[in-house]
Amino acid sequence: MWRLAVLVLVALVLTPSQFRKFFVTLVALSVLLGTAVYQYNEHARQRTISVIPTEQVVIVNPVLDTSFGTYLKGRLENRSPKHTLREVEVRVTVYDCPGPESTPECEILSTQVVSLYGPVRPGSGKEFGTNIVIPAEVEGYPMVTCEILSTKGK
Repeated sequence: MWRLAVLVLVALVLTPSQFRKFFVTLVALSVLLGTAVYQYNEHARQRTISVIPTEQVVIVNPVLDTSFGTYLKGRLENRSPKHTLREVEVRVTVYDCPGPESTPECEILSTQVVSLYGPVRPGSGKEFGTNIVIPAEVEGYPMVTCEILSTKGK
């Protein structure tokens, strides 16, 4: 709102020819700034494209612990021979039944995407624990599945 007030004030102070020059300068600076921000973001995106395929990242023993809050715990393993894992995006699906396998009676309680952060060196693993949200109160250790969506590493 205050920006509009400043623009109106400038329009009242300047003559029409001065206002046109001011407006053209303002538009040119805005375009230059927008282009610079776009180029920076594109450069940052290119730097974070991973060299680690999702097949080389494994989540071992994912368990949903509901004893104090709701935490997904497990081990993140980087099976890449030469690249360090920085971040993994994982789709977590929580079912209402305990056990290692889904049955037709199991219903999905929650599906969400979480990020797990490294670094995890080539050929090694790292324990993780991240908070997730499930809508219903569940007891014990409900079944959970994890699907790796994307990786970032270098």
